[in-house]
Amino acid sequence: GAPTSQLCASKLDTLPRDPKMELWFIVHDMPRPTRRQQKQRHMWTPEEDALLERLVAKHGARNWDQLEKMFPGRKGNHLRSHYKHSLEQKESKRPFTKEEDAFILQEF
Repeated sequence: GAPTSQLCASKLDTLPRDPKMELWFIVHDMPRPTRRQQKQRHMWTPEEDALLERLVAKHGARNWDQLEKMFPGRKGNHLRSHYKHSLEQKESKRPFTKEEDAFILQEF
C-alpha cells in the first residue's frame, strides 16, 4: 500500500478551502500555506499577543468572531481561550500597588 504520509496528504487535499484565509493571503500578498501547514497547530507569537491585547482593549473581550478576521488560521474560540488563559492572567499576577495594599489593610 501507499505510505501513511501519502495517504494523509491525499486526505488533506480533499478538505474544503477556507475562503477567509484565502482572501487574507491575497490581500496581504503572501504565499498561501499548504494544507498541512493550515492544519498544524502553531504557537502564538509576541506580535499576535500584542495585537490581541490591543484589539481587546479597544473593542472589549467580546465578539470573538469579529476579532478572528485579524488572525488567519485561528478561530474566535481559540482567541478567547488564549486571551483568558494566557494574556488576561498577566494582570492578575502582578504585585499589588501601594493603594491596593492600603485598601486591603483598611478593610480587613
